[in-house]
Amino acid sequence: MTEGLTKHGPPAKAHIQAIMQEYNITRTDLLGPRKDAYCMPARQELYVRLLCDPFRWIAGEPVYRSLPQVGRIVGKRDHTTVLYGLRRYAVRNLNLSAKPSVAEIREAVHALELVMEAA
Repeated sequence: MTEGLTKHGPPAKAHIQAIMQEYNITRTDLLGPRKDAYCMPARQELYVRLLCDPFRWIAGEPVYRSLPQVGRIVGKRDHTTVLYGLRRYAVRNLNLSAKPSVAEIREAVHALELVMEAA
């Protein structure tokens, strides 16, 4: 699981660039104040990637970004905005309950990654 990661993990810039390409949107649309329907799924997926991807390893254990850290990266948003976006993504894409915890979201994303790797 640690293959390909540096000591500090993939930078946030790599995730931002990937989302911009996948959703074909501009950096301004992704990180700016817009709340259009085409921006929100991309932004919510960015929240998930930033939250669930370890950015550092200490003593062989992954260290994850906090909700406030993710909010600062994605246009200086409040941690509650990030949490709301994560929950929307989880309900829509991961088939979780209406208000899953951050731990449940991470667990579901990691389980999905394992299934995708096995396929």
